[in-house]
Amino acid sequence: MKSKFLIIIAGLVVIAVVFFTVLWLIAPTPAELLANYVMPDDTSVRAAAAHEGLSESPDLKGIIDSATRKDASTVTLSGWAADLSRSRVTVLVLVDGKSVMNAQASGPRPDVVQALGLPASSAPDLLFNADALCSKGATLRLVYMSEDKRFGLGPSITCP
Repeated sequence: MKSKFLIIIAGLVVIAVVFFTVLWLIAPTPAELLANYVMPDDTSVRAAAAHEGLSESPDLKGIIDSATRKDASTVTLSGWAADLSRSRVTVLVLVDGKSVMNAQASGPRPDVVQALGLPASSAPDLLFNADALCSKGATLRLVYMSEDKRFGLGPSITCP
């Protein structure tokens, strides 16, 4: 009888561990947390980020190198995003305050590494290329997100 009880307890422990592991694995990323908000300006980005427990960091930086019209509703973005103190960056793209996509920086930019004085190991994770739904004349804004719940405000441009 005692061994059946121990088997049941062990089974319940395994189920609990699996359950909480799955919850941890599917937790939303900082970019996914902010994607639910409408953020037409820097003040609203900061307010939404504060509500989600994110902190602004001057270490998250980036640039849009080009924004070219792909078709009537899509713009192709190219640029770089860097976290001067830590890890890979996710770029959240907002159009007229609404999230339209996010992309992880994951391409080489040796020129940025040199200009910012980053370690050479950072070179493979700076480039981003992405297609975003953006009608002509709409305001496109970037927000840079780190994996550890920090964010940085990126540039704002008018969609070509």
